[in-house]
Amino acid sequence: QVLPGEWGAGAGGSLACGQPALAALSDVAPMCFVALPGGEFLMGSDVKEAGRFDDEELHIARVDSFAIGTHEVTVSQWRIVVGDSPYCESPCSEDLPVHNVSWNDACMFMVKLTERENIARQGFGLPPLTQCYTASDHTWTWTDRGCTGFRLPTETEWEYAARAGTTTPYFFGEGPEGLCTYANGSDCKDGYPRLAPVGKFTANAWGLHDSIGNVAEWVWDWYQANYEALPSTDPVGPTTKPSPEYRVFRGGSWYIPAT
Repeated sequence: QVLPGEWGAGAGGSLACGQPALAALSDVAPMCFVALPGGEFLMGSDVKEAGRFDDEELHIARVDSFAIGTHEVTVSQWRIVVGDSPYCESPCSEDLPVHNVSWNDACMFMVKLTERENIARQGFGLPPLTQCYTASDHTWTWTDRGCTGFRLPTETEWEYAARAGTTTPYFFGEGPEGLCTYANGSDCKDGYPRLAPVGKFTANAWGLHDSIGNVAEWVWDWYQANYEALPSTDPVGPTTKPSPEYRVFRGGSWYIPAT
């Protein structure tokens, strides 16, 4: 989930969970964010990189400043914001990442979270956030690109945040050695045969946890194999539905090997 850049400054500048703008959840299930500066980076992977797929063309991409959640949304946070209990693997725990939710569900969460935070902001005399998405024909449309409310990151924003300023195949180095320190994967003997509570594994240099393990994460974009067809600055994926129609999810999962 993404916040407007006004709520922080500088890479690694974590926003306090008790910020007035997040007061609606601060007393029950705080959400923490890290503010990231805009910049450019190499997105994709080198042709010589092990495990590379053909659609990972290496290219320069640029993003504006934004703030992003440091942890995956938890079962507890989902229940509080949405008002019902999501599917939860047994044994269930409130601090597990929410899972088995669709892209439409994730967008709905952002809309409801924005609504909830606006109630809290009103109490603090703060201006309301503007919604990013509107419901349209059983899906969601990003109607206001200048919105200040919560939204999914774009694929480019997600990779920029996950790489945390690095250029190596992994954000912690050239090879997969030690990967299970940072990720919950199916081959990691970490005491978590399936899901793990959020934040149990070491964060990247910008303070983001679980980007390469635990559960895969939805981003805004439609899938497109050819990056060259997209703008290099703040791309948001294809503007019309491709064929076949797929939304993108990124990151690793407990279900697949971390290596």
